[in-house]
Amino acid sequence: MNRNLALFMTMACVFSSTIQLPTQAFNSEPTAIGERATSLPLFDKEVQKKAQEITIKVFVVLPQNSQEINGSGFIVKRQQFQKGKPYVYLVLTNNHVLEDLVNPYQIQTPDGQIYKAYPHRKVDFKGNDLALLEFSSNKVYKVAELGDSSRLQEEQKVFVAGFSCEPSPCKSKLVFTSGVLAPMSFLLGGKTFIKGYGIGYDNNTTPGTSGGPVLDSMGKVVAVNGKGKNSKSPFANTENPYTFMNGDKPDENIEQLMRYFAWGIPIETYKTLISETQVKVDKPANHPSGSLTNADSGQKTGESTKTQASTPTSSSKSPEEQKTSPENLENWLCPLVGVVLLISCGFNAFLLWKLSRKNPAISQSNEIDLMYRNKDYPEDQLRADHSQRFREKETRKE
Repeated sequence: MNRNLALFMTMACVFSSTIQLPTQAFNSEPTAIGERATSLPLFDKEVQKKAQEITIKVFVVLPQNSQEINGSGFIVKRQQFQKGKPYVYLVLTNNHVLEDLVNPYQIQTPDGQIYKAYPHRKVDFKGNDLALLEFSSNKVYKVAELGDSSRLQEEQKVFVAGFSCEPSPCKSKLVFTSGVLAPMSFLLGGKTFIKGYGIGYDNNTTPGTSGGPVLDSMGKVVAVNGKGKNSKSPFANTENPYTFMNGDKPDENIEQLMRYFAWGIPIETYKTLISETQVKVDKPANHPSGSLTNADSGQKTGESTKTQASTPTSSSKSPEEQKTSPENLENWLCPLVGVVLLISCGFNAFLLWKLSRKNPAISQSNEIDLMYRNKDYPEDQLRADHSQRFREKETRKE
């Protein structure tokens, strides 16, 4: 019985440590409200909620008439350089969204706050219609969970979110549409359109939703929306948007079918390009023109934001200071506590096991006590057992 108890205590210590240690040691990043992972399909309302938590409005206000024009984007990275300092975020959008707008850019987060945003130029997107913006905030916003666009199947259900900007004058609002994927193997034959477009879907998209996320039924981003249905080039001398990357053009009948679908850039394209470039967001004080100015005191939608002077951060820490910083202490203190707990639990279990080995009569006497309570146990056998117990006690006294 004591051996089983020792084994139970050892297993309990091991499992409790393995469950708690990763949570304490490695989950130093804060969790936004509603942030969770799942491998099961979600209801449409759940996917819509996920989309609302990550979709960002990218916009400018024209000075001549105070009219707002906008595109969309979504948060792909959150980083904090030092505890107590603002978080720095990266927003993924289309390059043509930034080209259509005029710097300085502004973004509106899901809670309605407005921040200044600045282009992140450290990633070479190699002609793909992608771009990154940076902004900073003391608030915690959810980061999009990126899916695997290479596993998408034809007629699979997908969702598109973005800030629609029609009719004129623009009164943007977040829209969420559902649809199914196009027969891409038939339409594309393994090729990709210019600027990286390679995923088609029959969702209804509107101006302003470019740069918004395309999500699968698990709420994961699988593409960046950017080309609406029946897209046409605004200039006669520009390239047909339905031209493939290698310069080939589809058959006219096939192109007519292509125009029935909206198109996005696979999220795998973004993941591949950032893996080739180690993406590091700039510290607020190092960005040109006082970038990433904390606009947590910014106004709600429709109000103008006030320009804030950038506050220089302290100089970089010395190696000695970095070793004793709270962030580094957390990295080794929690695992150390876990190791100590494991050792103490193992030592206690060993003592119990050793005790049961040295005193077998203890476990045996416990079994005899149970025999006494059993009315069906023979009386002669009980007397013999009682005599044996008495002899064992006398022997131990000697």
